Amino acid sequence: MFVKRFNMRVNTTTSASTINIPISLEAYPVDQAELIEREFVDKEMIKAVNPIIDYARARIVPVFSSANDIIPRIKYKLFFNDNDGIGDNDSNGDSYDDIGFVRDDLAFRRNNFKKSFVQLDFYDSPNLVGQNLLFSLTMFCRVVESEMILDGILKPLKDIPVEFNLDNPITRPEGISESYYLYDYKDEVPRDLYMRASFNNAKTGISHQFMTASEEQTIETLVNNLHTKYVLRRDNDGFYYQFDESVSNVTAFPPSGVKTAMIINLYETNVS
Repeated sequence: MFVKRFNMRVNTTTSASTINIPISLEAYPVDQAELIEREFVDKEMIKAVNPIIDYARARIVPVFSSANDIIPRIKYKLFFNDNDGIGDNDSNGDSYDDIGFVRDDLAFRRNNFKKSFVQLDFYDSPNLVGQNLLFSLTMFCRVVESEMILDGILKPLKDIPVEFNLDNPITRPEGISESYYLYDYKDEVPRDLYMRASFNNAKTGISHQFMTASEEQTIETLVNNLHTKYVLRRDNDGFYYQFDESVSNVTAFPPSGVKTAMIINLYETNVS
């Protein structure tokens, strides 16, 4: 096969009669197809197709300081104000007598007692303006026999405090374990949760809001004393949560030695 050959000479000098034709070895796509595929299509697919979310929930175990130090009992103690005519804000916690109940309400487990409950609302932030409600736990009023009877005799109502004892169902199957565990999405752990509590009294029809400080608060300081902080963590052994003990309303009991309970004191909101 014969071809016609041309010789092209490169002239470094220019004149009015010569034209420089630049030759580049870099290739550029004419229609920008790769750029469209990489940038536009991928972004539009993310907008149009729902992301893959793992909705599996993990059971989160309460611990004192490590995954092996499981809390045997969680005790929520409620303290009520006396400015509404009931409740004496006793240092040991108020009794059912202080919030309008009578002995037969507990002895016969009347509806006004059984349908009274504490609600724990968990948020993703302590900021009241931007926080999101994640989930709620409800604890109805229940008193086990050992808490009502002493030496075979029903205790006086003033000796039965308004508190909710949550026991480890594995080590204390005879106790009440509802709301002992927390449940959260696996993909969301680790993170911090902020709890705000309220008590709904079916006997009086009053809903009581609670804070973490025992002293009267101003509007400015109240916002910093509304939440109890829960720290959710995970490791190779599983999922667990701890209470932030830097807040004065959370204490381990006893203060020294082998701990048997975590006590969370909740005080009815009192604003000056």
